[in-house]
Amino acid sequence: MSTTEIVLSAPLSGVIVPLDDVPDPVFAARMVGDGLSIDPTTHSLQAPCAGAVTMIHAAGHALTVAHDSGLEVLMHIGLDTVALKGQGFTPKVKVGDRVTLGQLLIEFDADGVARKAKSLLTEIIVLPPDRIASLQRNEGPIEAGDVLITVQFKSAQAMTAAGPAARSTELPVPNPQGLHARPAAVLAGVARRFQSETRIHRGDAHANVKSVVALMTMQVKQGDRVVFEAQGPDAEEAVAALAEALKQGLGEDPSHAPAPSTPAIEKPRPSDDPHRMHGVTASPGLAVGQIFQVRRQERHLQERAADPAAERRALQAALDHAVAELDDLERRSGSAIFAAHRELLQDPDVTDLVWRDIASGKSAAFAWHQACTNQAALLAALPDTLLSARANDVRDVRDRVLRLLLGEAPAVLELPPNAVVVAEDLTPSETASLDRSKVVGFATLLGGPTSHVAILARSLDLPALAAVDPRAAEVPDGTPAILDASAGALKIQPTAAETAEAEAQVHRLRDRRAAQLKQAARHATTQDGHRIEVVANLGEVSEAEAAVSNGAEGVGLLRSEFLFMDRPQAPTEQEQADAYVAVARALGPDRRLLIRTMDIGGDKPLPNQPHPP
Repeated sequence: MSTTEIVLSAPLSGVIVPLDDVPDPVFAARMVGDGLSIDPTTHSLQAPCAGAVTMIHAAGHALTVAHDSGLEVLMHIGLDTVALKGQGFTPKVKVGDRVTLGQLLIEFDADGVARKAKSLLTEIIVLPPDRIASLQRNEGPIEAGDVLITVQFKSAQAMTAAGPAARSTELPVPNPQGLHARPAAVLAGVARRFQSETRIHRGDAHANVKSVVALMTMQVKQGDRVVFEAQGPDAEEAVAALAEALKQGLGEDPSHAPAPSTPAIEKPRPSDDPHRMHGVTASPGLAVGQIFQVRRQERHLQERAADPAAERRALQAALDHAVAELDDLERRSGSAIFAAHRELLQDPDVTDLVWRDIASGKSAAFAWHQACTNQAALLAALPDTLLSARANDVRDVRDRVLRLLLGEAPAVLELPPNAVVVAEDLTPSETASLDRSKVVGFATLLGGPTSHVAILARSLDLPALAAVDPRAAEVPDGTPAILDASAGALKIQPTAAETAEAEAQVHRLRDRRAAQLKQAARHATTQDGHRIEVVANLGEVSEAEAAVSNGAEGVGLLRSEFLFMDRPQAPTEQEQADAYVAVARALGPDRRLLIRTMDIGGDKPLPNQPHPP
């Protein structure tokens, strides 16, 4: 492949800091691009190469210089300096100016900016990522004008030789809540069917379509107009498939009215009653029990490893095992949440960084933990709570793979009867695995009503509070408690009268539930006479009886692949027939049964029919 070597000089003096050590997830996770940072000792920014100024931020803290080869260098002075709105920055050039190596670009008040901003660390990012063959970085102290980065840059001809390019027209996003986790996972899954590199553009923002996290961090809303771009041997097909998937709603009904935006959760004010703690209702309900605290143990991971090949093999084995666990969780819970987790395992913005770090000598566990933690922090910082809540999903996937890498057994909570679980946060996996014979509800210090944990709690009919008063974490195990999730309150050490009244209310709610179940088999009809069919989705035979007892009029989807999972040999024809007959018998002669043919492939391989990725 034809490349050009381009030498970039240091735009200011200082100490070089790797992007991994920059306390900002956007740069540390290389969401903008690759490069390095400098902790400056001078107060002027110089041109790292000859070229043209193509961008100057309105706040004066960042600009881009484009080399004649097409390489671009983004320089960003400080962290969170955009909030200064230009105070302390004096650009000395304007967009369109030609500059020479070492020419003054920006002067800044280093002392003033340092007092008001998060940091003076200045990032030097090399773009675009798809044309960079390699970067050789300097280290340690450096003076302005010294060699900073040597770039092997792919020529335009080489990029053309890599395959044809294709681009869609502008397309409106139909999804009521934009590209949140589920539609982002569907879109990433479509992109991964193709060899071509794919990107999505919205104005100046762009992202790798194969990365679920990158798609979510773009914060694409309903009605935003996006463009798909691909390059590679199947570029035309990739763009066409992505455009069609978007038009079809990515698994959602585009006709639904847009949901209101989800602002940051406002935590309830602390109660004056030391025995009453407020929170946000994640799943309504009432429970009486005793406090059980869940506290996480911090892992101490070895950073370096001697054999990168062994680390790669270990990580791949852990990823494969994690996929199998998530398949099983999805079948048992019936929740698509764990399908989205499976997509996160394949996120190239995580895996590419991990493979690179392993090649540089880091252990698989350390590299995986660092990449996922950075991605989670990136999501957690988003202002939209629907998207920021997905940081917990990334942490869940992170911890699952770490457990497998370290050879740890799944954590099993030794719960007392009638446990009211209190934790800083629970992951979706932990929530789905709670022992319902012992847990009567839970309260978390973090989270909110739109999190996947809240969704699971509601599906389990488990009372739950989120964003609860931090004092809840200090309550000793075994303390009597009333969890009134519907009222957003956790009451500890209730009086005998309060306990008796709450227990009576729980019994009344159970009686009402029983009465509702007796009527569950009646046809669902709206008040103006429209008949609504209510059917169940099943992942295994045992769910059929539960569906009937809850009033299902039939089965709208029976996933036939459940018969083929987690077994070395495919089921016989008779085994398949017996399973389908068992479901049909559980439904009875008057309920409809729809069976889906096997949904398997490279993303969901079978043990007895392995597929390449």
